Amino acid sequence: MIKFHGVTKAFQHDVVAIDNIDLHIRKGEFVYLVGPSGAGKSTLLKLIYREERPDQGQIFIDGEDITYIHPADIPLLRRDVGVVFQDFKLLPDRTVYENIAFTLRVIDTTPRAIANRVPELLQLVGLQDRANHFPNQLSGGEQQRCALARAIASTPLIIIADEPTGNLDPETSMEIVRLLGDINRMGATVVMATHDKAVVNALPRRVVEMRSGQVTRDDASGRYEYAG
Repeated sequence: MIKFHGVTKAFQHDVVAIDNIDLHIRKGEFVYLVGPSGAGKSTLLKLIYREERPDQGQIFIDGEDITYIHPADIPLLRRDVGVVFQDFKLLPDRTVYENIAFTLRVIDTTPRAIANRVPELLQLVGLQDRANHFPNQLSGGEQQRCALARAIASTPLIIIADEPTGNLDPETSMEIVRLLGDINRMGATVVMATHDKAVVNALPRRVVEMRSGQVTRDDASGRYEYAG
């Protein structure tokens, strides 16, 4: 599903964020990406949805080499890759319903299909009673559930979650990760970067640990064990 082959990414002043990584994430896996700040986790995720491009190596998504795809093809790639951010990135002037529907309109979904799909998503994330609320009327957990519904609206193959529980309390964090688990069981491949030790240890999945831009541990059903 996701393959990194000899991938390196550096930024200005020769700061190497990703250093010659080989990584294979299979279809339908749920993978925690852990490690200290600056380890390269966010850069690795950005490479998957082509926010960044590698300096060396190749990246494959569902068998397609995305390393040097034309910028015009990136929106097509992102139909298959839903992204959830720590800071939600909701449109402040649109309701919960409109935030989710907007994603579908961008990919030319018909009004009838949107009218059917959005209530399904609201039900899935437990926001059916918040459909007409604006983001500033929601709790942090509700905003993240809305962001999650938006990310899966187009039924992507892959869900990328970059510190999705970073601004949430422990109980809400567990709710969000359980939702991600539900989505994973529906068939999506989930890759979640996190510092949330309690979540990783309570809901074990494959753990890939990074340090200084390299993969230093890869456990099929691991724990959050790095010291730091």
